Amino acid sequence: VLLKIIFHRQDTQELLKKLLERKKPETP
Repeated sequence: VLLKIIFHRQDTQELLKKLLERKKPETP
């Protein structure tokens, strides 16, 4: 179960990163 939680955490972090990158229209 712990492993699942960790994986889920990583997934959420990646999702947040993607969202942040999308909000930041600095990349061409």
